[in-house]
This record gives sequence, C-alpha cells and structure tokens, in this order.
Amino acid sequence: MKMETRYSIRKYKPEPVEKSLIKDIIDDMLLSPSGKNKKPWEFLVLDDPEVIHGLSESKKAGAGFVKQTSNVILVLSLHDESDTWIEDGAITLMVGHLKAHELGLGSCWIQLRNRESENMDSETFVREYLNIPDHYRMVGFLTIGYPDEEPTREKVHDYSKVHYNQVGGKYE
Repeated sequence: MKMETRYSIRKYKPEPVEKSLIKDIIDDMLLSPSGKNKKPWEFLVLDDPEVIHGLSESKKAGAGFVKQTSNVILVLSLHDESDTWIEDGAITLMVGHLKAHELGLGSCWIQLRNRESENMDSETFVREYLNIPDHYRMVGFLTIGYPDEEPTREKVHDYSKVHYNQVGGKYE
C-alpha cells in the first residue's frame, strides 16, 4: 500500500460494510502499539444508521457527512491507566485508517477531543448521546464505508520540512 493513495473519504455508498471487514480493521487496531504496552483503549463499533446519524451533530463543523457512513469505530481511552492515552488512541485511529484503505474501504478520522458541538464540547456530546461512562475519554472515531468519491491531490513532498542532523540542516 502506498500512502499517497490513501485519502480521507467523506462520501460513501449506501451499502453496509461486511462485519468480517470491520473485524479485520478491529483486529489490526487491537495490535496497535501503546506506551508501556498498556493498551488503554477500547472500541465501540456502531452500525445502527439511526445512532450513526446522531453522531453527525457531535461537532459544529466537519461531521455532517457522518450521516451517510455505514460504520463507525469510536476509540474509548482509559485515561487513568496511561499518561499516553491521547497518543495511544491516535495511533489506533491511524492503524484503522490504514487497514480500511488496505481493504478497499474509505475512512475519515473525526476528532472529538478539544472540539465543540453546538451546545457543548464534542466529547461530552458523544458521552451523553451514547451513554459512555465517565471513566472513558475519547480522542475520536473513524467513519468507515465504501467510497463514493475519488479524491486526488498533487503528489508533493515538501522536503523543506525535513532536517538532516540538525534543525536547519538540509535534507537531500
């Protein structure tokens, strides 16, 4: 798999994703590395269209398209178990992104931490909406479905962002 072929997908076909493919994604997410191997995350897998539709209101902007996805994987973090729960949760989201792409599926990371819905912070919105216990924190969730768009981008490698041996050292 080439990274340059992976895109965040925000338009999905209406057909549901087979549970075996969602399980493949979860299997890889469960193998994600974590600080001190504490694995302070758990996953809530959603495939109920009504429930998923409501998640589209979890942010003021950037989540409206969630209504049309057939699956969501919410990353729950046991923040009291690890001081790297944010990083660990982010890693699992990226692993899920890459596995979905490998399987020919589309996905998009929906950030919850430090985001706002219309009336409250996004984490609180999702906690109340899905009745998530207080001992969990949430970095975000992945939408997953069959892509109904083919985004393109210019392949640009900005090597000015790469330093060699010292900050400011030119990478060639």
